[in-house]
Amino acid sequence: MIDRLHVLSSSTTLIKSMKKEIFDKYADSVSSLFRITKEELLSKTKRREISEARQILFYLCHERPMRISTIKQFMSELGYSPAHSTIIYSIGAVKKRIEQDNDYKRVIHKIKNSI
Repeated sequence: MIDRLHVLSSSTTLIKSMKKEIFDKYADSVSSLFRITKEELLSKTKRREISEARQILFYLCHERPMRISTIKQFMSELGYSPAHSTIIYSIGAVKKRIEQDNDYKRVIHKIKNSI
């Protein structure tokens, strides 16, 4: 029984580590594309170009799939703790823009394919 718990704990840690790596890669790609620093991306600022980049980060992570609570945890670890509802709104906003704008859709796919 103890061995099973150890294996379960180890696999959970491994999965969390892999998700963190994916989160970091997406954050780096989005920051680079928007020509902002990773610190700006992960900051609390509401400047349009930064909040749009952050929305894309949330969307990409969610599509991976990554739980909203995991996205929130990674953001918190880096100094910004968005509300659960903010992440959900962001994901919906990006989905809507993808449906309406083919150029925007290409940008999203470019980032997805680079990881």
